[in-house]
Amino acid sequence: MTTPEGKIESYLVAECRKIGGVAEKFVSPNKRAVPDRICQFPYDLIVFVELKAEGCKASPAQMEDHRRRRVRGHQVEVLDSKEAVDDFISGIVGVMRSLRIVGDIM
Repeated sequence: MTTPEGKIESYLVAECRKIGGVAEKFVSPNKRAVPDRICQFPYDLIVFVELKAEGCKASPAQMEDHRRRRVRGHQVEVLDSKEAVDDFISGIVGVMRSLRIVGDIM
C-alpha cells in the first residue's frame, strides 16, 4: 500500500519544525502547477517542495514550473515518501551544520 500525499505532507511539516524550519503551504492565485510547500530554514535556506503520493511523479506542467525556478537559482525537490522526506531533512541538517548554525538536533 502506498503512502498518500497528505500523510507525506504532514510528515514534512513536522520534520521541518523539528529542525527550526517551517514548511508553509504555497498557493499562487491564477497559476497552476506551483510546488506544494515553501520550506524555510535559518540563514536563508529556502527550498520549494512538491509532494506526491508514493511512487507518483510530477506532471509535465509541474516539471516545467520546477525547471523555471531552477533556472532562476532556486532549489526544488519532489518528495514521494517519508524516506524521501528523511533524506531531504538530513541534507538540510548537513548544510546547516556546515554553516555551523545547528548543534546536535538529529
